[in-house]
Amino acid sequence: MPNAGFTLADRIPGAMAQLPRWVTADDHKVPHNPRTGLRASPTNRVDWGTFEEATAAATRRGHRLGFVLTSRDPFVLVDIDKCRDPLTGTLEPWATDILARFPGTYAEVSMSGTGIHIIGTMTHPLPAGRRRAGGIEIYDDARYIVMTGDVLPGHERLGDVTEAVVALHAETFPPSPPRPPRGVTGASPTGATLEDDELLERARSARDGGAFDALWRGDTTGYASHSEADMALANRLAFWCGPDPDRIDRLFRQSDLMRDKWDSRRGAQSYGEITVAKALADCREVYTAPGRITVSPVTAPTGGAAGDPAATDTCRLEVLELTQRIATLETEVARLKLTNAAIIQVVINPHLKESDKITVLAVNGLMQQKRARGETGPDGTVVISAAEVSNDWRPTPSPGDHVAPHNTDGSLPRMARSRVKPTLGTLTSRGIIPATPRTELKPRASGQPYRETVWTIPASSPADFLGPAATWRPEEPVARKPRRVAVPCSSCGEVHPVIRTDVCGGCGTIRDRRTIEPGDDLEAATTPTLPPSAPTSNKLSDNVIEGPLHPWVPPISNNLSEAPGTSPPEWSAQPAQPGVPGSIAAEWQAGGGRSTWDPDMTGRGWQP
Repeated sequence: MPNAGFTLADRIPGAMAQLPRWVTADDHKVPHNPRTGLRASPTNRVDWGTFEEATAAATRRGHRLGFVLTSRDPFVLVDIDKCRDPLTGTLEPWATDILARFPGTYAEVSMSGTGIHIIGTMTHPLPAGRRRAGGIEIYDDARYIVMTGDVLPGHERLGDVTEAVVALHAETFPPSPPRPPRGVTGASPTGATLEDDELLERARSARDGGAFDALWRGDTTGYASHSEADMALANRLAFWCGPDPDRIDRLFRQSDLMRDKWDSRRGAQSYGEITVAKALADCREVYTAPGRITVSPVTAPTGGAAGDPAATDTCRLEVLELTQRIATLETEVARLKLTNAAIIQVVINPHLKESDKITVLAVNGLMQQKRARGETGPDGTVVISAAEVSNDWRPTPSPGDHVAPHNTDGSLPRMARSRVKPTLGTLTSRGIIPATPRTELKPRASGQPYRETVWTIPASSPADFLGPAATWRPEEPVARKPRRVAVPCSSCGEVHPVIRTDVCGGCGTIRDRRTIEPGDDLEAATTPTLPPSAPTSNKLSDNVIEGPLHPWVPPISNNLSEAPGTSPPEWSAQPAQPGVPGSIAAEWQAGGGRSTWDPDMTGRGWQP
């Protein structure tokens, strides 16, 4: 559950709260950027935020607060582990003695409840040397503290602890004996004969000690996943410990990379046992003396003997590690290129709406973030909500108030939360996003339950996920075959062109005449008609088709009194009389009588 520290801001020292050095931390102590939710690094200031940003993010994500120590600030941390009973709050005598040296500075219970944090200020950096021994760690740079706000009585404020820290550092980390010059032969301690603390100190002081220390502190920057960082640290421990799987396992558990997954079962073995076994299988060289390495007799390459000078060059291990790292980075670069190409194709796809593009890219980013944090199902599926897709965390306004334009942490929503469900429904129906919706019952802040629709998305790489959106096109409508004018004459049975003539209804002037060939589109030859039951004009129609080969619909009269009979009228078209101008005839047939309409171009009405 979230630590109460982020709701008790008054307990955090003001000098720390006012600095933009804050991150959030999940239950595995992995730091996260308060603005983006991605993994944060205690050495990259871009990943840090203000106290307010971190507080809002921690509340939203259920995280804890974390404060980053840097060389630019005067703060120092004394971290004492496994010294407190979490049930009674009683400290071990040796921890009580250490705490008594810091009477005027801030101290709180650690996240686990079994340790304490002492935080103060110093006037100069820590002395050179080790930083960790047994259950005591002292840091002033490149680390971050998971803050709890569970303050120890009498230790509410920051104070200067320079003298106390220097004295404790000298007692806890005495200077190491001078190292013999490189290349000097003689008896030298091996990894198997060194204590754990001494071995770790030598690993940190080696040429690649920075990389080892970063992994030991849980920094996975530069690795594609947490598991890859686990493997990297296990490989380095195999080099320093030699063929001792129990010691490798014991030391790994002391690192900040340790998580519950290490003990999870993978068939007959645990994840940690598999990782250690693979590290030992891949290990070709082990530590023997400062600056010297040798080929393990068990895994010595063919043609080389253990202790061969050519095999003891320190550069061989570095070259091997760099080669492996280069191969990993090249694979990662290729993957990122594919992902970026897919993102660009989604953005420029003209057939997707703006809301479709925003939703696809947001879902893709959420999937990668949740996989990096291990928030996946047993089959690798990821569950997302409408609030996460929209990034809309604005509170519901009071009646009469407007919706706030920004979230409480100052970030901008991507889109309205209400638009996510229909947009995802459309994208799912088109096969762009393979999302399966389901309804979950969740509690509100007031404790009242409510139903929320979430979507389950199967595991896939970013390029594979974005592929359907990048290439989606709407289905092309089936082109209908146009109908053609091919009406045979009722008299001669032949098909001839149709002449269309537009005539003025007043003066009878011919305004337009064109010939419609039998193969032309029928729509070009259609004459607008009105049913006789709704007469509108007693003028000659503006569209009169002359000729005996096309059925003609005669003009209509709005003066039905001119037509004989009282029964409903019926129209009948008659062929034209050859040689007689304007002789296209129509008959009005009603009540047994018959009258003929002769279009004499005058529009005078019926001709009996």
